[in-house]
Amino acid sequence: MKFITIKLRTIIFIILAIVLAATLLILVGATRSAGLWTSGQPNRLQPTYNIATEEQSVALTFDAISGGQNTNRIIEILDEFDVDATYFVSGFWAERYADELKALSEAGVEIGTLGNSYVNMSRLSSNIVRSELETSVGTIGNITNNQVTLFRPPFGVYNDNLLNIAKETNLIPVMGNINLICDNKTPYQMASATLANLKGGSIIMLNSDCNNSVSALPAIIAGVHSRGMSFVTVSNLLNLNNSQTE
Repeated sequence: MKFITIKLRTIIFIILAIVLAATLLILVGATRSAGLWTSGQPNRLQPTYNIATEEQSVALTFDAISGGQNTNRIIEILDEFDVDATYFVSGFWAERYADELKALSEAGVEIGTLGNSYVNMSRLSSNIVRSELETSVGTIGNITNNQVTLFRPPFGVYNDNLLNIAKETNLIPVMGNINLICDNKTPYQMASATLANLKGGSIIMLNSDCNNSVSALPAIIAGVHSRGMSFVTVSNLLNLNNSQTE
């Protein structure tokens, strides 16, 4: 009888553990959709990773972290396939590669900011964070003659202070649910990873400095199109979400 009691308790604990795990998954999904993240720290702000939309639209984004050598090739591919995209650059990058930035803007590529000097901004004081954002927005805007409205935290690192200041600076923090920036993948693996995680409202993150990202780009675009999906800028993706909630 004692053996049966212990066995029943074990079964009950297993059932409770399964129920708890399922509940946590539901709660995490709910908080993410509400613009929060958990990771042991509830009620913290987070950037937009993807958009909950019924439209079969996705956003293709690039981070220009160091070089500009692939810019023209990326523009050619985007033009060849008639694809909209969003580029995130730092103020320093904008100054160093002003011609490339102008070419991107003239090609219709949306430009967002990575801050002015591409550093871990969560470690900076509020005044320096504000200066980083405002300086980069001014530099990029002067070169492109367009207003900057999007911000991607460098290295994907952020805290509430950074996101709140971005909001005060009229910037929308954006990351992505398909992050291939730091992955050491082959072009085939990049395209496969994109399609494996693709859904309406996805934001794809690529490193413009990575040659494999450029090589994978045609396959990624073809794969997205084969799903009956289209590419829009991040701003247009956000507008799709806003129009559905009005």
